[in-house]
Amino acid sequence: MRLLHVRLPCRKIYPAGSVYLADYIYRATGAEQRIIDLALIDKDGRKKFLRREIERFGPDVVAFSWRDIQIFSPDHGDRSLENAFRFYYSPNPLVKARAALAGISSILDYHTRIKENMGYIRDTAKWYDGRIVVGGPAVSVFPEHVIGRLEEGILGVVGEGEHVMTKIVEGVENKDLLDERVVFKHKGRIYRGEKKRFVKAEELGPVNYEYVAEIFPQMKEYLGEYVGVQTKRGCLHRCMYCLYPYIEGKVVRCRRPEDVASEISQLHHAFGVKKIWLVDSQFIPGRTYVPRCIDTLDAVIKEKVDIEWGGYIRIENITVALAERMLRSGIMQFELSIASGSQRVIDFLTLDYKIKDIFRACEKIKKAGHEDQRILLNFSLNAPTETRESLLESVAAYKKIEDVFGEEHVNPVIFFLGIQPHTRLEKYAIEHNMLPKNYDPLSLSPRSIRKLIYNPPPLDKVIARACLRAWQEVDRDQVGKYVMEHLETRLNGGG
Repeated sequence: MRLLHVRLPCRKIYPAGSVYLADYIYRATGAEQRIIDLALIDKDGRKKFLRREIERFGPDVVAFSWRDIQIFSPDHGDRSLENAFRFYYSPNPLVKARAALAGISSILDYHTRIKENMGYIRDTAKWYDGRIVVGGPAVSVFPEHVIGRLEEGILGVVGEGEHVMTKIVEGVENKDLLDERVVFKHKGRIYRGEKKRFVKAEELGPVNYEYVAEIFPQMKEYLGEYVGVQTKRGCLHRCMYCLYPYIEGKVVRCRRPEDVASEISQLHHAFGVKKIWLVDSQFIPGRTYVPRCIDTLDAVIKEKVDIEWGGYIRIENITVALAERMLRSGIMQFELSIASGSQRVIDFLTLDYKIKDIFRACEKIKKAGHEDQRILLNFSLNAPTETRESLLESVAAYKKIEDVFGEEHVNPVIFFLGIQPHTRLEKYAIEHNMLPKNYDPLSLSPRSIRKLIYNPPPLDKVIARACLRAWQEVDRDQVGKYVMEHLETRLNGGG
């Protein structure tokens, strides 16, 4: 049995999901495999490259991985949000007109990217007579929308793919996979499967990177960048806007510390990798997981790897001992998704932490030996129930954390909540008539972009105009600081 993994085009980011999946399938079935990444191929040559690789390898199954369908992505060079804000909130008619043209171009580009990725799958289905599977976060978030636009018989995989792909390699047909999280179309009808269990952590790895390098020759293109390693799957939190529990499950499954350390050691010593990104939904999911986090970092330290690493980190349960291990093992920044400095907003978003515990955790990190590691504070401005007072609480929280670490080390990052399917924020938006019940999240217009970016009146204008001024007047890495300072002045009655 031969299986070809095809990573569909997206921004250049290491395909950790495909790597873990291929390693698992090899150990479980011994199938011959190959991984190709279309993100690394010039657009004009992708179609020919894909067909040539399929014909050369002769797979029985082609598994497409679609990383994301981004509605807007302002933190990765996509100007859709900026154009939308200029169109709706700029007082200058000329700026509005330019933004309208740019916005139309962004929407056309968005639809073109979706059409392009759909095209690779459809074109393959026209001439390839093997089995086609498509998975990845895009399919997990929009399963019916994706499969409904593709030919009958193509199987969509929702969430993790190890168990279902093993069955596919063993020849199990679509109709017999309804005990897995799958979606497929048959005679015009969409079928959805339901899975009762998730992959156990001990089933994963350690990945054999010599094998991965053999089946994924393009891997070398990522060795100088951040390479993803997973220490756990699942998220037990209830954040109103987040998809992780839906995609990975609500039960946290921790991998063995020695397996994680083995992977990082292989990547560093055998391949020269110096940057690791932990792809967990949260590295510290809760207080009971602190000992496992310490064990994992102790195992990494024991491997004597000279690396820097990062990841998404909830720090409210951090201890000095854990912070010390994080610093010793090479953490290069603490990216903290605190969302708001207002406990009332935090509670409404069901983020399950106390802001006072965040402040205490910052003191522990400093006590543990923090020196020059960056502190990124992700704020989701104008979240549900936001008020002028709660915005000022967020500014105050930023200032308080800045006092702990020093102004030069702390950088607030401004986000707006994107309304995503399968979240309580989507349900909230529909219940409050912000979105129609039958809206299509893949069909964009300037009006729908405005609705899918959660930034409602009456605070939308003051926040949007602060962002517009920041984008115009300061470098990108200073936008958050500018917005916070502008909001503090404006909300306290200044200019």
